Amino acid sequence: MKIVQRREFVKDGKMEGAIFGGIIPNDDFIFYITPTARFGYHITESFMVEGSFSYAIERNTDLKSFLEESDIGLKSADIREFIKMYYNVSILWSPIYGKISFLGTKLTHFDTFIGLGVGFFNTSAREEDINPVFQDRTKAAANTILGFRWHVTDLVNIRTEYRHYFFEKAIGGISKPVEISLGVGFSF
Repeated sequence: MKIVQRREFVKDGKMEGAIFGGIIPNDDFIFYITPTARFGYHITESFMVEGSFSYAIERNTDLKSFLEESDIGLKSADIREFIKMYYNVSILWSPIYGKISFLGTKLTHFDTFIGLGVGFFNTSAREEDINPVFQDRTKAAANTILGFRWHVTDLVNIRTEYRHYFFEKAIGGISKPVEISLGVGFSF
């Protein structure tokens, strides 16, 4: 019985660009679709520094539409803040690299990574009840990351990620949007 001991796909010293499509589903009234671009550099096999830019496209949820169209007299849901875009820099650590065999015919290589990042969220917010005008704000943010990278070839990979962001709400407290995304990465 032979086992593969070397890494088939070496990341050390390579750059990686990735295009993602994601969602932020954890708001009761707004569902965000997030097209994202990421670019990173693999410092070592285990560590990568990555910059990210996301644009947030908002959609009303069924709950918001139901409440506004119901007989209870609610004319609109009181939404105080909308996410417009966000960008950050993260450090990713990939402690797990593995191989999976599918029916003993094809080996698939993968790695699992976690990370931390800092950046900014651009939002449009109404901070006071007496002033109904929304104002654009830029807020410092932090994020945590859990992801999987499936190596298709030496140059192409498929990434799935869970990112949890934290930034200050317009009316006080902490906003905690969760992003779930799927993307294609290209190493060079």
